[in-house]
Amino acid sequence: MKIKELLDKKGYGVYDISPEAKVSGVVDILVRFNIGDVLVLDHRRKLVGIVSERDVIRKCIHQKRRLDDVTVSEIMTKDVIVAFPEDDLEYVLGLMTQNRIRHVPIIKKEGDLVGLVSIGDLVKGLL
Repeated sequence: MKIKELLDKKGYGVYDISPEAKVSGVVDILVRFNIGDVLVLDHRRKLVGIVSERDVIRKCIHQKRRLDDVTVSEIMTKDVIVAFPEDDLEYVLGLMTQNRIRHVPIIKKEGDLVGLVSIGDLVKGLL
């Protein structure tokens, strides 16, 4: 099965935030929508990073930094591992396992964001 087929069933919606936003905004999105990651998009709606629950805990809470004093760009992962709609689920699952990540943004070859898949999405798709 291809990622595109999975997204056709799951949906293409993503939750995002700007790099200039405060981390408290990320936490609000994570809690309100019960998700594990928020994509970081610039003013052109291009993917520039990703922020996970772990990022918030390790880079803010553990360092005792106030969430309203830290910008998303300070804690986001900038070297985002991505996949393409044409990729096989098994390939992306291997990518996630190898890199120890739980979410992968899906982009077109031109760089436009089209969706996000989680490790749970892939396991469900393979079953």
